Amino acid sequence: MSNNALIDIVIGVAVVGLLLARQMRARPVREGSATRISVILGVIGLIELSDATKGHPVGAGPVAWIVASLVVGGALGAARAFSTKIWRVQDGSAMSQGTVVTAVLWVVSLGAHLAMEVGIDHSTKIAGLGASSLLLYLAVSLGVQREVLRRRAGMPAVGTRW
Repeated sequence: MSNNALIDIVIGVAVVGLLLARQMRARPVREGSATRISVILGVIGLIELSDATKGHPVGAGPVAWIVASLVVGGALGAARAFSTKIWRVQDGSAMSQGTVVTAVLWVVSLGAHLAMEVGIDHSTKIAGLGASSLLLYLAVSLGVQREVLRRRAGMPAVGTRW
């Protein structure tokens, strides 16, 4: 494992830890906060993937593995959204709080990506390609989770008006 891949994994685990700690607290369901986080993680993730592939041809195998990992991440994000408690407070605003199942699904999600990294890395000679896709995976997973959570809370889709 290269130093860059190890750094990517450490950053990914730290991000998941912060997201998990945040999601286990009761907090308002807001319109755009998670969207910004997902976009930032997505942009950084795309830059990491781009850096990892510089000067290397990327075949169909690694692309298929990366796309499959993003689909799995989205599915697990939706599952986490359905495991989250949602309620309304007196002013009518929606609140959410992760459950033990949400925490377990975060661990499963990270494990699923680490397993997919093995497939990605075995399908190419590009060192650390799988690890470089972790932040993009987290962006998709978190983005889907937040959008499903918002819809469960009765909020419109991001970008639409009430």
